[in-house]
Amino acid sequence: MHIYPLRHFGLRVRASELLARPPIFGWLQYKQTPLDSYGQRWEAHLLTAQGGKPLLPPLFWARLRRVDGVMHLVGREDCGRQTKKASPAWKRQSWMCAADLTLAAPMLQRLCEAEQKIPPDDFDDDEVTMLFRALQEKPS
Repeated sequence: MHIYPLRHFGLRVRASELLARPPIFGWLQYKQTPLDSYGQRWEAHLLTAQGGKPLLPPLFWARLRRVDGVMHLVGREDCGRQTKKASPAWKRQSWMCAADLTLAAPMLQRLCEAEQKIPPDDFDDDEVTMLFRALQEKPS
């Protein structure tokens, strides 16, 4: 699976940067975690192979937002701790996942077009919704 991380430390990556760098290729594992005090959760892991080593930090509280030729997974990423006793710094993260690069190309192109129409908002957690909202606008 080809993965494009759409955020870096919680901030959106510009679409032009996504086009400039190659995707990360690996085995996508999307699994349900055991019940905890917050109920059932899902996690996404990108591994070198099935049962292999991680290529990206795991995506916690992962949920599938959209499937439109490519999958859009959103969740939280553990970005470390300030001190030994501090709580983890959870940052928003989302991945665009494509089985084939030819399927990802149209979506990346639409992200670039949408970014030109609507400037990125660092507090917006749903890139794909922003993309479709921009593409559905009627030109005036």
